[in-house]
Parts: sequence; C-alpha cells; structure tokens
Amino acid sequence: MEKLPHLFPNKTDCLSWYISDASFVIATYLSKLDIEGRDRGKHAIYLEMIQTWVTYEVVKVLYIYGLNPERSEQLETVAPHIETYIKYVIDTESNFASHADAKEIHEVLLNKTQHAGTFAKCNFSGMADIKWKEEVKFMIPLLVLTWLRQLQQFFKRKQNKLRSWSSLGSYAPHLKLQHGEKSDPLAIVYMQKPGSIEQVKVQQFTDIKPDESYIKETSKRVVFPSLEEWAMLILKPPHETRLEQAKNANEETKDRWNRCKIKIQDGYQFQMTQTDFTKEKEDRTDEQTQKPTLNYSNQSKEFLHAAIIDGLICGQLNMKKLEKKTKPTKDEATLITSMKNMVSAYIALASNTYNETFHSLDEIRKYVVKKEKKNNDK
Repeated sequence: MEKLPHLFPNKTDCLSWYISDASFVIATYLSKLDIEGRDRGKHAIYLEMIQTWVTYEVVKVLYIYGLNPERSEQLETVAPHIETYIKYVIDTESNFASHADAKEIHEVLLNKTQHAGTFAKCNFSGMADIKWKEEVKFMIPLLVLTWLRQLQQFFKRKQNKLRSWSSLGSYAPHLKLQHGEKSDPLAIVYMQKPGSIEQVKVQQFTDIKPDESYIKETSKRVVFPSLEEWAMLILKPPHETRLEQAKNANEETKDRWNRCKIKIQDGYQFQMTQTDFTKEKEDRTDEQTQKPTLNYSNQSKEFLHAAIIDGLICGQLNMKKLEKKTKPTKDEATLITSMKNMVSAYIALASNTYNETFHSLDEIRKYVVKKEKKNNDK
C-alpha cells in the first residue's frame, strides 16, 4: 500500500486537516474494540486504510458538489441545528439565527465532539467562538465535522453497542502473533464483532468499509456511515446533471441516494445533542472505580440472560488467554475445563428455555436482545 501523508498534515491544508481528524477518531474510537492486553496487530495500517477510504469519500463529494456548495433546501427539516449554524456563518447580521444559538452548536462540534489530540491547534476556525478564516470555504469542512458528530452520537449510544463498523466487525487488537504474520502487515489486521470472541482477518481493502445497511426502526437508531450519503442529506449539487451522472456511473452512489431518500421519507431528523464525548475516558475511569452492584430482582428474563452471556463471554476471553500459555498451571487447566463445561451447559439451557437451537453465546445474545427490544416496543 502506498504510504499516505503524515496523519496531521501542514496546518495550512484545511481539508486534509479535517480528513485526518475524522479518520483518526473513526479508526481509534468508533470502529475499534476495547480489548485488554498489548495489541500486536497493525492498527497503524488499519488507520491508513480508514484514512484512504475517508479521502476517497471526500473526493466523491467534491466531484458532485464542488468546493463551496450550497446547503440543501430540505436542511431546516432534516437537520435544523446545522441549518441555524450555516445561516449565521453566512450572514452574522441576519435575524434568521442568533449568535447564542450558533455558538452553542459551534461548541458542540469543536469542543464536545471527540477529536484527535492536535485538533485544538486548528487555526481554520476558532475553538472558543465562531471565527472561520475568510479564505476558508467552510461548507465541506463543516460537512466532515457534522458527519463525525452524528457518527459519535450513534456509535456511542448504549443501545447501539452491538452495531459494528463493518460487516466483519470493528478493529480488534491482536494479542498473540501467529506464525508468519510479521512478514505481512495486512495479516495482522483483524476485525471482530462486539460480543463475539471470533476474530476475522482482513483480506482486502473493502473489508474495512462500513456496514451501510438500513433497517427502519426509529429515527434515533439511524446512522449515515458514509460521508457521501451524509452530503446527500446536507448539500445541494450546483448542477443536478453531475449527481445524475454519478448515480448512473457508480452503483454505490446510486444505492446511497436511494437509501437517503428512504430515510427522509421515514422521518429522519438529525438533532445535535449536548453530550460531551471528550469526557469519555474520564467517565470510563469513574465507572471502573465505582463498579456499582446491579439489582437484578426486577429485571426481565431476557435482561438476565444477556447479563449471564456477557459474563460468560468475558470468561471465554480470559480462558483463551490461558489456553495460549505453553504450560498452564493445574488450577488454570481446571478453570479452562470448567469454563468450557459452563458455556456448553448454558447453551443447552438457553436452547431448552426458548425452544430454539443455539450453537454459540453470540447467537443467544442476539436472540435475547431482539426479544427484549420487541417486549419494550409493545
């Protein structure tokens, strides 16, 4: 793979700055599993693959919409906060948007959205106030910023914790090198689905592209994984023929256009929340310190099954580490056997309980989560 430019390019290169930032956050936080242990895999290679994909997405957007496009005529309906912000930046003296409202949105995008560590040094727009440089065409950078925000609002929601980045899963730290892997960097890029213990090796570039499937549920459970589809929601092409040509020439663009229209028809609206994703590490530390004991007395059957499965999966992961030891102790060997028996016994118990045939913990977890959701929707 051709070596990409340094992750944080020259600060005068506006668009590359936002591409690098979004790529880093996607690869490091939104599409990477949190697995304890030293990662022997090639996360840097994965990051370059994500950055290549994001760059390609930006190129497609530039081809269709140009460097300084206008906002979509439907923007006030589908993304009112973004509409308010754009109106204020275009005309600060306008009565259409107040400074207070626009500044609140600016604060969310710049200071409450997770960015790379160097993002605070960005000199294309003010961090504390709305001060875009005059020479900056801000629409495409803003498109990337808002796209990154909606990705975080989706993937960081607890309700979506089982949604993986790609169809193969999210990047999974590889804890032990296999024979011959050192000679092939791509051979140490693994994907794994949340809640699963099976890792799948990346074989080709398309393996890291996001899962763009859409199942109609509620507007809060909808995500726009690709920048191109997000642009279809936010921007207006200067020439309609350019978009038509792109749809006719590229099946991916055509599918995204059709999917975007369906989401709008289903009532999708992007509401920017006030959640501060920059405090994620701090909050996680607090959770680890407090570790409150949950009261399971009034929980549903499905909730209890999910809790048991999570514990068994955690035990399986630790068991896998013990199995890789050259000489496990007698107690460790006993623990491995007991863990395997527990998992097998639970799968049999769940199969009898639900009158279904399950073969793995993953299958049971998906089943009970789906059943719990149906019960909650009634």
